[in-house]
Amino acid sequence: MYTLIGLGVLVAYAFSLFATFSPSAFPAEMRDAHGMVGVYFEVAAVIIALVLFGEWLELVARGKTSLAIRHLLGLAPKTARRIRADGADEDVPLNELVAGDRVRVRPGEKVPVDGRILEGTSTLEESMLTGEPLPVDKGPGDRVVGATINQQRRRARLHRLRCAIFSPSPAVESPALTQVARSHPVTPR
Repeated sequence: MYTLIGLGVLVAYAFSLFATFSPSAFPAEMRDAHGMVGVYFEVAAVIIALVLFGEWLELVARGKTSLAIRHLLGLAPKTARRIRADGADEDVPLNELVAGDRVRVRPGEKVPVDGRILEGTSTLEESMLTGEPLPVDKGPGDRVVGATINQQRRRARLHRLRCAIFSPSPAVESPALTQVARSHPVTPR
């Protein structure tokens, strides 16, 4: 794209420069009543200005997208309530969860990681991923996405399916959020 634009601007500028200093080199049909040939300096300048304006708009949009991705990644909880073998709950950082752990999500809490419901039913708000404002009913066997919110008063137990290391620090995040973030690289500020 830049080669084509650069070539067009260069040809328009070179033609205009030659027409300004040597109008007699052109046929009489190309000259006006004063003997001058039409020049395209302003066209070359406008093309460059429009391309730069388009680049600026793209950078602004990319910056807004990066900010939205940062906020999306910030929605994921930092800890999970793991169910120990004796049935008691313990709060652990996400990087301590392993496949096969059972996690309890109480009403009003965020689902810490992607998984499958083992016991109970609930309604989850998935608007942070889908944009749909209506909550979704979930039951045993249904997949849930990390950072969604457990809305109803019924508890649901989740089975930890997998974890994904996303950031350089040993933090486990939701694979669904990680896929979104990888598809839109965050530009550093």
